[in-house]
Amino acid sequence: MMRPSWITLLWLGALGGAVALLGANLFLGNLNQDEGWYLYAARLVAEGQWPYRDFAFTQTPLLPLLYAWIQPAIEAWGLGAGRAFTALLGLTAALCAAALAARLAPPGRSTAAALISFVLIMVNVYQSYYFTIDKTYSLTAFCLAAGFLMLDLSVRRRSGWLAGGAGIILVLAAATRTSAGIIMPLTVIILWWQRRQTGGAVWQGLALGGLLAASLALLPFWIMAPEACRFFVIDYHTARASGSLLHSLIYKAGFLSRLVHGYFPAIAVWLAALSARWLLRARVEANASAPPPCPARTTMLRLIWIGVGAISLVHFCAPFPYEDYQVFVYPLFAAAVAVLAVRLVTTAALPWLATMLLAISLAAAFSSPINQEWFVVGRDRIWWR
Repeated sequence: MMRPSWITLLWLGALGGAVALLGANLFLGNLNQDEGWYLYAARLVAEGQWPYRDFAFTQTPLLPLLYAWIQPAIEAWGLGAGRAFTALLGLTAALCAAALAARLAPPGRSTAAALISFVLIMVNVYQSYYFTIDKTYSLTAFCLAAGFLMLDLSVRRRSGWLAGGAGIILVLAAATRTSAGIIMPLTVIILWWQRRQTGGAVWQGLALGGLLAASLALLPFWIMAPEACRFFVIDYHTARASGSLLHSLIYKAGFLSRLVHGYFPAIAVWLAALSARWLLRARVEANASAPPPCPARTTMLRLIWIGVGAISLVHFCAPFPYEDYQVFVYPLFAAAVAVLAVRLVTTAALPWLATMLLAISLAAAFSSPINQEWFVVGRDRIWWR
């Protein structure tokens, strides 16, 4: 168990770092080429136009539909209003992921898991930047984290109604970002396969909730403009080519390199935990003395890891893979890594683990090249311009 005073200090440090990074990225973060396009799409929706039918839009339609509601604020304060709303969504997504980590952690380790998850997500200048700029990542991440949080409730209670709510939220993630669409069918299939453990009502409720959400959030656009909808949602992303095999391999190597650079603390913790688990398994389990996970926790962790892997594979196989595609699924990865990490140390070591990861994350955020772009134009060899 972690002492309340220590918990308070660590949470204050984590929240302070998160708010500082969000604020810095809100005011100083580089303009992304997509921000104006997304806000322009939201303005067109506010004026009565519809994606695909009236204007081109290369993602699923939820973001402009939602951001149209804050159009008065955007008209008054411009880009900053959109970024502030996006940052709020990103922060909420991180809190949902932290709550999910707390629920999936062994008894007595929930607080540490929640804190570590939040630190890995929000005390990361790369994640913070993409959680602030006006793109689909924050909204998609919120829907995924909230959907899995509700799904965990439904699995534990064997509730079809809660599963239906989870299905609605997970489909809203797919209605925001095309590549998130793989989560729903995978989750339904896995829960159907494990229906004896989770109950038939869970997978049925999830499927029905997903169908309801898809019929309301996606089907109308397909009916209004079927050819345009299919092109912008599917063909635009799958029909492009990166050139030769060599070019494709170079793009994918760059994707992996930049991904590890952006999320180095979390990936380092993940690799260290896996190494400890498999190379020193007997010694680690004897020292950690964590109780074995209950079936519901095991099911949810399996769903998260499979979902993260499936989305990552979709992004990796894209003709032009960009590492920032991973931003919306990273909170689930961080939550799963936090649960894995707290299982492999003793209860007495949890405060030190959380403190160390907070310190490392703050140092990594402070030293990030992204921060240097806030204050300098660039560098010519050894001279800052």
